[in-house]
Amino acid sequence: APDHACPAELHQDTAVKAGLIFKRETISEEQSYQLVGISAANRQASWRIHAAPTLVQHTCSTVLPTNSRDLFYVSLSSLGLGGSFRVLNQSLHQMIVTSAGGATRHIIRPGEAADNLQVGDEIVVATGPELELRYRISPLVRTLQGLLSDIDAAMDDPDGTLASQTTLDQSQLSALAHALRCRTALIQGPPGTGKTFL
Repeated sequence: APDHACPAELHQDTAVKAGLIFKRETISEEQSYQLVGISAANRQASWRIHAAPTLVQHTCSTVLPTNSRDLFYVSLSSLGLGGSFRVLNQSLHQMIVTSAGGATRHIIRPGEAADNLQVGDEIVVATGPELELRYRISPLVRTLQGLLSDIDAAMDDPDGTLASQTTLDQSQLSALAHALRCRTALIQGPPGTGKTFL
């Protein structure tokens, strides 16, 4: 087998070369952070963190009642080294922010906010006696999850600005997103459509 064989396992934090898909590694400095967590039963998701607040929701009715799916807003409050973030609790539940080392940094009651969250911090929403939803602030670029988030944004881009920065067309982006999300994927097409590259 060649020295550059694929890793045995891929994880959301697996390093990738986004430059193979995008003409530059980051789309913009403001979009270089994300929140990674669960959006529904067993579905991993990511949300870009911008200066404008982003609403994080959980859509599984067995975890949260239909009328309380809004969890919190997260926003970028400073672009300095590593970034600084703000969270506003919109849920009916208490939230705990822990550092990358596991120490409690903030306890956020419903309707309250916390500032100065850092990359690596984890937001824990206790939705029941033995049930928690966990979300981690992480860099957007050079990870598998970050690449998938960029691909999703390019596919959903109404004016085509992000899509024009990719080396792939819409059908190739869709196939790549599917392959990154699924344990097994079948990609087919006529000669010259980019199957080997994907």
